[in-house]
Amino acid sequence: MDFKAISTRICTLRIKGKFFSYTIINVHAPTEVSTEEEKENFYDVLQKTFDESPSYVAKIIIGDMDVQVGKEEIYRPTTGSHSLHENTNDNGFRLIQFATLNNKVIGSTMFQHRNIHKPTWTAPHRSFENQIDHMVIDARHMSDLLDVRSYSGGNVDSDHYLVIARMRARISNVKKIRGERISKFCVSRLQDENTGNMYANRLEERLKQSPCTGGETIQEELDLCKDTIQQVTEEVLEKQASRKRNEWFDEDCERANKEKNEAYLIMQQQYGTRNKVLRNQENRREEKKIHKKRKREWEKKQLEELSKYV
Repeated sequence: MDFKAISTRICTLRIKGKFFSYTIINVHAPTEVSTEEEKENFYDVLQKTFDESPSYVAKIIIGDMDVQVGKEEIYRPTTGSHSLHENTNDNGFRLIQFATLNNKVIGSTMFQHRNIHKPTWTAPHRSFENQIDHMVIDARHMSDLLDVRSYSGGNVDSDHYLVIARMRARISNVKKIRGERISKFCVSRLQDENTGNMYANRLEERLKQSPCTGGETIQEELDLCKDTIQQVTEEVLEKQASRKRNEWFDEDCERANKEKNEAYLIMQQQYGTRNKVLRNQENRREEKKIHKKRKREWEKKQLEELSKYV
């Protein structure tokens, strides 16, 4: 619904939910060794951004907080008892103070997981790990937050791990109705004269055999017509095959992608030595090189085909 770039460290994204809207504030906080003035300025801008967001939306703060939240009893219930760290550092005190003043909780410390699922950042050469990326949510929406944990298996060029939160949107106990996925048909086949005539004749014949006037109500008659049209469409037209997302992605791209994933998995499982890290970096560069080459070739071919119609 809306996006705003507040500063180089803060931006907001507003999205529409099922029952209410969400304002997601994405942050990149100063590090622990930053100056006092820089930290104060950051939290002043964050507070101003939080206050300017409408009060009737659910506000969620995510991102690299650069904080270590401990397990001290004094900070409950703003924090949980399942943080990776035992003690809170200076940046952690600031985040807890901000959350307490605005009636929020640090949801990423509320769920019990194994320690391997808590770190969100790893040092170079994987010498140690920290939980510095967090999710802060309104206390009144805490029951909607089902789980928060990190996934170290995400194969991305970053020293941060992927953090995923599972949420539900609800006002009260609402029954969930799961609908079936609507099948798409090759409607373009109707442009063929023979197929179009076959479809029209068969539909007319079927409607004569089972007229849509056999229902007691208008809705029942409408359902009868809908079922008849659905049956004829399934008989005459084939279901549309799912379109390949990246048409330039061929066997060479798939092979390079597989080799990159295997190298990353070896580096991760064997607690990456220097050779394993270098091999992972080399395979990653090779994969990007092949992908860019195939994409350029595909784009060139598309342009050549389009130029024929100019």
